[in-house]
Amino acid sequence: MKKLKRFRLVFILGFILVIVPINAINQPGKAEYKLIAYMMGAKAPEYPDSLIRMLTHINYAFAKVVNGEIAFQSRNPEQQKRIKQSVARIIGLKSKNPGLKVILSVGGWGAEGFSDAALTPESRAKFASSGLKLIQEYGFDGIDIDWEYPGQPGDNNVFRKEDKENFTLMLKALRDELKKTGLPYLLTIASGADEEYFRWTNLGEAQKYLDFINVMSYDFYSGLSTISGHHSNLTKTTIPGAIGISAEIAVDRHLKAGVPAEKLVVGVPFYGRFWRGVSDKNNGLYQEGKTNGQYKVYSEISNNYLNKNTFKRYWDKSAQAPYLYSKDSAMVISYDDPESLKLKTDYVKTGHLGGIMFWEYNGDKSGLLLDAIYRGLNK
Repeated sequence: MKKLKRFRLVFILGFILVIVPINAINQPGKAEYKLIAYMMGAKAPEYPDSLIRMLTHINYAFAKVVNGEIAFQSRNPEQQKRIKQSVARIIGLKSKNPGLKVILSVGGWGAEGFSDAALTPESRAKFASSGLKLIQEYGFDGIDIDWEYPGQPGDNNVFRKEDKENFTLMLKALRDELKKTGLPYLLTIASGADEEYFRWTNLGEAQKYLDFINVMSYDFYSGLSTISGHHSNLTKTTIPGAIGISAEIAVDRHLKAGVPAEKLVVGVPFYGRFWRGVSDKNNGLYQEGKTNGQYKVYSEISNNYLNKNTFKRYWDKSAQAPYLYSKDSAMVISYDDPESLKLKTDYVKTGHLGGIMFWEYNGDKSGLLLDAIYRGLNK
């Protein structure tokens, strides 16, 4: 009888261990991995309940650095009213997903003022205090800093050699300010992928003040390049002429800098880059184009180019990435699709990383990409 009871107990415990993780991934806010969407507040459409329930976090983009403080840039009363309505609408999505966290993202490409705000103890205190005040006023769950980039001009911004140390001190000031409330506010950053980013930051120290880091593992070939190429490949391509960069390399640089794997969230794009006037060598990849890498959202790529007219989909096995090329149009498009995203979710799970982030929610109205990420992370 004792053996039978012991068998029943072991069976019940085993049954619990099997079913809990399966149930957990179907409950809002219970996902093992983070699934983070950047959302441009001004573009907010209606969001289907089924897609919102897949997310763990939304990063509301963007607030700016205005006179050394975190603020919404517009001072126009009517525009301020629209911002409040936009924020309230996105935070209101928690009614569809009670576990959802909505974070205020500060900065973005071209955003100025970070180097000045980080410069002195007084400026850092002012910056941190303004950030706490703003998220309390609007009801955010934390702050995401998207400084592009410490120690570098980015889009012709002010930068200093002191940025390397001051970036860490800025994050410490923010963390200290958030801690004063006794509330579990989140503090995150969006990080770069190239070697220069690590030359001008000390992420091993900075990560101590962060809940997680959103790795911008895209735009490897971007609007700054007239050479066509994969802009978000998972692994390094073997096609001649390519620069040695990939999402895998970007993550490895973070790990070597001292960031724990579980704090790293791999960024993926819901948009592609395209070049015109490209020769058919390598089916258009890593060739000089007549334009730079222009931006095109996934919805447009899927609807207007994917296997349509003379465009053909190719798969670079070495890079684990798709691309489109039309010899007649002399045009190449680099992008992510469900197949490449599935491989990235496998990579996250194998490497025990924190999850997936994507820019930007409105890039795929079909929900196909978000569904592929969610299924990949949670199966």
